Amino acid sequence: MEFFPSARDTSLALKVLVAIIGYCFHNIAMSIITGPYYALGPLLAGDDMKARMALSARGVLFMNAAMLVVSAITVPFVTFMQTVTSPTMAYMICAVIYMIPLIISCQLVNNISREVDPGGVKHKSGTAVGIKDMIMAIGQNKYLLILIIVQGMTNIAGQVGSGIGSYYWLYVVDNFLLMSVSSTIGMIFSLIFASFAPKIGQRLGKRKGMIVGLLLMGAITCIKIVTREHWVALTVLNVVGSFFGFFYSGFGANYFIDAGEAHLYKTGKDLRTVAAALYGIPIKLGFLFGGAIGMYALAGMGYQAGMVFDYVFTTKFLVVMHIIPGALMIIAAIIFAIGYDLTDEKAAEYAKANYERMLAANAANAPAVEEKAE
Repeated sequence: MEFFPSARDTSLALKVLVAIIGYCFHNIAMSIITGPYYALGPLLAGDDMKARMALSARGVLFMNAAMLVVSAITVPFVTFMQTVTSPTMAYMICAVIYMIPLIISCQLVNNISREVDPGGVKHKSGTAVGIKDMIMAIGQNKYLLILIIVQGMTNIAGQVGSGIGSYYWLYVVDNFLLMSVSSTIGMIFSLIFASFAPKIGQRLGKRKGMIVGLLLMGAITCIKIVTREHWVALTVLNVVGSFFGFFYSGFGANYFIDAGEAHLYKTGKDLRTVAAALYGIPIKLGFLFGGAIGMYALAGMGYQAGMVFDYVFTTKFLVVMHIIPGALMIIAAIIFAIGYDLTDEKAAEYAKANYERMLAANAANAPAVEEKAE
């Protein structure tokens, strides 16, 4: 609405409506991209589980490299742009610039995956899948259900802290630009960790990596409350916590793909693409509930813009920012330990059998395709 001067003074309700519509289109577009993107892993790597892990780990490495650049330049860039234009337009310009690499990268992914996923060719590994199968998959596949619950809680935990994080730098530290310094330091270490920490996770295995990583991250997050306004100490603990996070985050969508492989092997229903697409659901749950929890908690504590955070209010604020997310991570680890019993060995066995079934089905369909072409 910033492009239309007459609309700048419209009601708050209309602005909220426009924001909701914009976010809906944004999430629809991202879902269209992420589903096929994560489903390409098994096609590129076949039944080679090590290759799948390598693709995922490499993706995490490059993602952290991108996040390092973003964390280093976003706040200074937006702050500078606000000196020459309005705050809303400053964020709009930043968002448009960030869209350009996305367009280029999508085309690159399309180019490298063309041979394994040519247009118009269906990869048959099981019986046809309908809408009802997709809906029932979560209820019928306990692994998918547990993953959505556990990773949903983990993402909610992350968004609770990050959603109100700016208030920490504005009111507790009283220096907003230090947020960029802290996040850049954290991303430098995350980039370093991304080059070797996922290998520790591979040694632990997906199940143990998730449990150990979440427990340690949860404990570190709770400990952060003692740092209060000492942002350097907070940054150090953020770095330590991010290291433990790579114990499971390096596997990426492979948790969901393994669940899809198990479902295909046991039922004959090929929901692997659906399972891979569900990897984005916990992220959306995090944005949906995580940010809301933090803001509602602030409102419940009596927050007013421009107020001074005294010792008591700061303590309550830090409980929301650190203790609640930490507790969610620990509870998520316990749920995962109790309910998720799919081992890497079983997942590899299922993937191998499913891949061989796909090759056999494609070979059987080849003569029919050739006759049709003639």
